[in-house]
Amino acid sequence: MNTFGDVERGLNWLQQKAVAIRRDGAIVFSRNRTGAHLAEEQLVQIDEGCFA
Repeated sequence: MNTFGDVERGLNWLQQKAVAIRRDGAIVFSRNRTGAHLAEEQLVQIDEGCFA
């Protein structure tokens, strides 16, 4: 929740197309270990300001 400021913004991110890796939303591709790792890495980058 800290990365996006509130739950609603976090849920929106999970459902949006992942522009950085040109895939479906994180909620779709995080169903397996590799996809979950990609989602986690993207969250870290967002939290660190890489996409600001």
